Formats: sequence, C-alpha cells, structure tokens
Amino acid sequence: MDLPRYEPTFAAMAAMYRSHSWEAHGRWEPLSLSFVRTVATIAAGSGKGVLWGNDVIGALRAELFHVRDPRDAAGA
Repeated sequence: MDLPRYEPTFAAMAAMYRSHSWEAHGRWEPLSLSFVRTVATIAAGSGKGVLWGNDVIGALRAELFHVRDPRDAAGA
C-alpha cells in the first residue's frame, strides 16, 4: 500500500489530517497507517516503543488534532 509521505513530526501528521486529502481518495486506511509509521518513527528516534490502539476514540482524536472525527456522520 502506498502511504502518504510527510515529515515525521506530530505537527506534520496533524496538518495531513486537517488537509482532508484522504477524503478526495475516499480512503482513510493509507493515512491512518502513515500515522502509525510516523509515531513509530518518532518513538524509535527517542529510544521508545509504541503500543497502538487501532480505533482511537473520536473525542480524543479531535482533542489531539483539533479536528472532527472523520467517522462522525453528523459532522458535529
């Protein structure tokens, strides 16, 4: 699977999320997996590991990235 490329930082990851470019392709999976890759890269760079939850609670995602949950059909 071809994953989006961007600088391995939380700021770049948040910018990719907010860009909504994944919506144009109708595919959330590549961007979501790129987030796993990015967090793992950041963690490895500081000698840490990753325990990843595949279904992060929408409210937490919204709080961390200051965006709406893409699975929220109501858009609220």
